[in-house]
Amino acid sequence: VNLSKICSIFKELFRHSVFFSKTKLKILDIGCGPSPAILPLFEFIYDGIINLEHIKYVGIESEDKAIEVGEKIIQEFKPEKLSLTYEFIKADASDFKLYLNLKDIKPDIVITLSQDAYNKYGKNIDLNTRLIIDPDLVKPDVQLNQKYFSIPTNRMARELGKVVVANIILLGFVAAVCDFVTPDALRKSVLSSVPAGTEELNTKAFEAGYQYGLEQVKKESVSHG
Repeated sequence: VNLSKICSIFKELFRHSVFFSKTKLKILDIGCGPSPAILPLFEFIYDGIINLEHIKYVGIESEDKAIEVGEKIIQEFKPEKLSLTYEFIKADASDFKLYLNLKDIKPDIVITLSQDAYNKYGKNIDLNTRLIIDPDLVKPDVQLNQKYFSIPTNRMARELGKVVVANIILLGFVAAVCDFVTPDALRKSVLSSVPAGTEELNTKAFEAGYQYGLEQVKKESVSHG
């Protein structure tokens, strides 16, 4: 686990007013390993960067030793003034039954890029959760009358010449349709993590997704106008 990268991502998120003003936070850390993603937040609290009153943390991990180490680390480094509820669940992150026990942790976004994933995870989401699909790969259940955003990430990536940038296109799209992270912050995080020499391609991919998302937001605002 690259905690320094997780730390930089959290820093970017907390520059945004939606996150900076939060006093309570829920974190679902899938495949947490022995280094829980909550650790950078402890450092921010010690340094006075953020002022969280309560964190609820759930770590999903399949290895007993990793869970044991993760628990010890949290107990050792947790700030005294922080109210913290945490648990580690030993499970396979791909097991759908696992998520039925985590209904109170309502994600901001559910992204499903296959029909199987939608059938498992996309049908019973909270009304406030944003659903994002690839329309070439997912056909939503029309009887549910769900609101969702859609972007053909794989098709757009092929048009750019590299299917591998589909996830970058998706991140640009998320920056446009969701208001909890600024486009500049997400763009900066993306470019800091891609291999050297691919910055131009990944910038094009991010901007393609971002512009596609802006068009969808515009259409939605017109339809509700």
